[in-house]
Amino acid sequence: MKKIFFFGELPPNCIHGISISNEINLNFLKSKFDVLEFEDKINICKDNGIFNKIKFSLKEFFKIYKETRYKKIDYFYASLPTSTFGLSRLLIVLVIAKKLNTKAFLHLHRGDFKDKFNNNFLFKCLIKCIMSFNCEVIALSNNHKDEVLSVLNVKCHVLENTINLDEDILKEHVFNNAHINVLYLSNYIKDKGIIELLNAFDNYVNDSKSEFTLNCYGSFLDNDIEFTVRSFNERKKININSSIFNEDKLRVINNCDFMILPSKNEGQPLTIIEALAFGKPIICTDVGYVSEMLPPDYKLMYDHLNEESIYNALSSLQKMTPTEYKNISDAMKENFSKIFSEKAHCKKLFLIFDGNLE
Repeated sequence: MKKIFFFGELPPNCIHGISISNEINLNFLKSKFDVLEFEDKINICKDNGIFNKIKFSLKEFFKIYKETRYKKIDYFYASLPTSTFGLSRLLIVLVIAKKLNTKAFLHLHRGDFKDKFNNNFLFKCLIKCIMSFNCEVIALSNNHKDEVLSVLNVKCHVLENTINLDEDILKEHVFNNAHINVLYLSNYIKDKGIIELLNAFDNYVNDSKSEFTLNCYGSFLDNDIEFTVRSFNERKKININSSIFNEDKLRVINNCDFMILPSKNEGQPLTIIEALAFGKPIICTDVGYVSEMLPPDYKLMYDHLNEESIYNALSSLQKMTPTEYKNISDAMKENFSKIFSEKAHCKKLFLIFDGNLE
């Protein structure tokens, strides 16, 4: 059985789209490959100072050296960071763990790779060094692949994200605009637009006297906004909750009417895939590769989601008829089945590692 060496972040120590994607892919790969996991815990070390991170990294590098020294590794698999510090660490891990004939697959999840490559000289130099190690890139979509190939001469594959889905939880939802339940399901970070969302929602509920509820679930990864976000928990119709997982999360999605992700920067967010799977119309920003994920002529995607546009979007939800809701819901479920289902994802993943998918 061929061996894969994985280096990257994983749940439950680290909860975000990339770590969840890593876990899903590894679970699939373990059915056909011998997977040697090395979890990267740099972002949960107790002190985030640069010198402590370097010290922590050196310990990790030594462990990787001991783990891989006498092992034959066929494939190396990791996410491709978009920070210079992350790239520096990845380059060292490649030098330590990668044997001469080892093929490396680097999974790119961010939608701002091309901008960083063109505008950051050190970033560009590190990427070129990394790609000299017989590396192939895994992109999120065809447009994502085109962007990678416009700046790099590498072999690039397309693998859309997916989610773990218990279909027994899926239930037909009947929309009633007399009371609307909106769900925010992402970490509490400024770039996710959470502050704009909370202000807009609070203003809309107060102005319109509408029967709206906003339920938010996530982890606080931005300490600067934690006090502000938590203060909205005291407002009517807004509930600020911690992260939610597995069946509990799926039930929360199943019970909402709409989802919302006013993010300022994304690749291919799992939240939108979850919305597609459950047929939940989602208010979202046209960033990254979001437009490729949704049905044609999707009406709830906006160029910018500031407080005013979120306020207006909430108003439009109340005007939606049950028939319009069902049509959007059915189109979203169809997109999920064709592109983002576990079956479609697993087939592509194995073809990439077997070398048969361009």
